[in-house]
Amino acid sequence: MGFLALTCGGLLVFNGLGMPQSTLDRSPFGSFMVPGLVLAGVVGGSLLLAASMIWFRYPLAPIVSLIAGCILLGWILAEAVLIQDGRALQIAVAIYAVVVIKLAWRLLRRQLAQEGGEQ
Repeated sequence: MGFLALTCGGLLVFNGLGMPQSTLDRSPFGSFMVPGLVLAGVVGGSLLLAASMIWFRYPLAPIVSLIAGCILLGWILAEAVLIQDGRALQIAVAIYAVVVIKLAWRLLRRQLAQEGGEQ
């Protein structure tokens, strides 16, 4: 999902993902530049950072993953409010975000339980 957000964010900046400019009529944006940069940098970047931290087993990985999941959920909820097209994709991404949040929460609880047992 991080790579997808990074790619789609770049394409938003480059060509609006082929969407007409009128797609932004209900949004505060005059172009796809800012949403594209946020999607690529913030959403994609946080998801890729979280994935790499999980892969390398950094102690802060559960917290970063939880934050990345919340960022993704916030992004897709804001998109659903501002953009009326793409409901099926928006629902799928929202479900994915909730799964990321739930898994990160579970991992965080496990980590805290292990730390509590070590003391």
